[in-house]
Amino acid sequence: GLLSMIEQATEMGFIDPQRLAITGLSQGGHGTIALASAHPEMFVAAAPVCGYVERRFDDNKLRREATTATPEDPAVVTVAEKLAAMPVWLFHGDSDTVVSVTESRSLHKALTKLDATVKYTEVPDTGHNSWDAAYADADLAAWFREHTR
Repeated sequence: GLLSMIEQATEMGFIDPQRLAITGLSQGGHGTIALASAHPEMFVAAAPVCGYVERRFDDNKLRREATTATPEDPAVVTVAEKLAAMPVWLFHGDSDTVVSVTESRSLHKALTKLDATVKYTEVPDTGHNSWDAAYADADLAAWFREHTR
């Protein structure tokens, strides 16, 4: 899987493990959160874009409208506790109808409660495509370059 690919690329000298950061958008934002929280020792920083902590969809891939993330959700708290060891920069569009902005707001609040190093950029007047703004932000690239072990 992905972890073995990262390990092999590191062994081959393609990845500097002292500078390995992670980012992804939408489902990849979820993957960023999931992978970074499952292996916080592996990454120096994480930047999920319009991501979410846990699956908020039913078996038919329809959104569960009744499920809204909060900073007190056990899954959000657990993930925040694991991510607190690394800098995190969350991005989300304020008008996202695919992945609710409450996902990033809740994770941001949970990380803040833990005094984690966390940034949050809520992109105004933006739906699900907050990645254009996130990845066009030169500060994000500079932020990634700042982090080493």
